Amino acid sequence: MAGFAPATGPDPAAGPLLSVCGVTLAFGPQVIQHDLCFDVRRGSIFAVMGGCGCGKSTVLRAMIGLLRPSAGSVLIAGEDYWAAKEARRAAIGRRHGVLFQNAALWSALTVGENVALPMQMLTKLDAAAGSLRGFANDVEPSPQLLLTRRRP
Repeated sequence: MAGFAPATGPDPAAGPLLSVCGVTLAFGPQVIQHDLCFDVRRGSIFAVMGGCGCGKSTVLRAMIGLLRPSAGSVLIAGEDYWAAKEARRAAIGRRHGVLFQNAALWSALTVGENVALPMQMLTKLDAAAGSLRGFANDVEPSPQLLLTRRRP
């Protein structure tokens, strides 16, 4: 068939985009996951699956830099995320995004504060300049409403 290129998978010669090496995740003495090892290559489809309460969300938090493993390393494009200084970790974190299940937001913040948070973290805007005009502090519209609201 002319005009169609064969489907290709991730380039095996390229190093993994994410490597989890010997990672143990624990809360105090309670070990949640022990000695995790896996790679995620650019262009691949990767799933974390398991039963309720087995530690899937905990693994994901470690993968995106929200939870420091008790042991092991998380390498992002070959760079050890947790061995890096805080400023470097922030720079690494700006290279990827996270979409939480069901468009979940930080529950302690209003929708406006949730939307303003990355602007405040990644720019020089202060809290007042980064606030969203048009949202009263006491109004908490649903995420679905925000996604469907159109500007004239």
